[in-house]
Amino acid sequence: MHGNLFVVSRVGQVRNVQTLITRCALANNHLVVLYTAGNVGLMRNIRAVVQPGLFDGVEYVRQPDRPTRETRRTNRTVYRQFENVLEAAVDAGVTRLFLCNIDSYYGLFERIIKARKLPLSVNLLEEGLTTYAVAGGRRYHKDTKVASSDVSYRARLALESWRRALRSTVVLAATALSWLFRVDLFTLRNAIRAGLVKPEHRYGTVTHVDTAWVYFPERIKSSEALTIDRVESLPFDASAPQDAGVAGALDDDATLFVSQKYLSVDDYLSIIFDILTEMGVGRVYFKYHPREDRTSFARAWNRIHSSHPGLEIVAPDAIQVIPVEELVCTGKVKRVIGLTSTSLMYTAAFLPAVEVVSIGMRFRELAESPQYGIAKRPLSEFVRDLEVFNDVSGVEQYSL
Repeated sequence: MHGNLFVVSRVGQVRNVQTLITRCALANNHLVVLYTAGNVGLMRNIRAVVQPGLFDGVEYVRQPDRPTRETRRTNRTVYRQFENVLEAAVDAGVTRLFLCNIDSYYGLFERIIKARKLPLSVNLLEEGLTTYAVAGGRRYHKDTKVASSDVSYRARLALESWRRALRSTVVLAATALSWLFRVDLFTLRNAIRAGLVKPEHRYGTVTHVDTAWVYFPERIKSSEALTIDRVESLPFDASAPQDAGVAGALDDDATLFVSQKYLSVDDYLSIIFDILTEMGVGRVYFKYHPREDRTSFARAWNRIHSSHPGLEIVAPDAIQVIPVEELVCTGKVKRVIGLTSTSLMYTAAFLPAVEVVSIGMRFRELAESPQYGIAKRPLSEFVRDLEVFNDVSGVEQYSL
């Protein structure tokens, strides 16, 4: 009998894991939840949605703050944590490792398996756009070049907030020097920092998986970055049991906005609220991304919202712990709006009765306009994600 180890760090990933276990009748399942001191609330949310009886064991692993930032201490700590997790899993009879992410430091899992000669296969369970960006048919790149607009953008940030003035000024100086000498000092700093770490502890992406379980298998194939032996379709459970309290937190025919913060909180909320006002949505439920810091949102929310009097936005706590897919399965959501969230893709593909709209193209148009003057570099991650999203999905794009 196969034993299965699932590694998650988000609420939505747990939904995919539990769907796979139920539909494929998997037994001897173990769950590892990665969290940090900065997102213990996320860990509690994951604990709340774990279904009893599906896992023989659930382990919560507290990682260093900012675990993807490469330092000797952080890399060594994360390496040892993953090493302990894998060795304990093998002792428990696990033979298959399922990763819900293949980016950044998850490559340590693959390296430890090889170094310790552990009898584990590595499998991928879809985790959103990163899956399709790395394993899709195209190669996608974020723009890391520094332009004069980046210098202006950092100067504006330095002037806007005295609290962040010192840090912003240092970054401004580094950005200006990067532009002047055509050398990216930020990338150079990261390379020097990573070079101080032992080679076996350095981060990297997973290079090979035995089986990739994804919602859109036709978009996945082996590439230079990742080789895949087999691709399987991940089933979408549209009849998941709903908590009555969650369904009660939504009005009938509700409009749901799926948040996914890019840029600074001020710029992000300003653009989002402008677009929602343009669309005339009226009342809209705001669903935070699991990793968004609601405290930082609260500081800007009232000020920015007050300049949009015709927009009514509610964000009840009851809907924040539940994955978007679970919310749209209540039957109460008429319309889902977002930027590049894969939840939009799932809803459009599997729940045709729900209207799905992406405001990604309009967001980019406004962000690049003189009204906001967002620098090219801070926007590059969003532009890359939007490109992947448009390639993979058939979601309608809103335009003015």
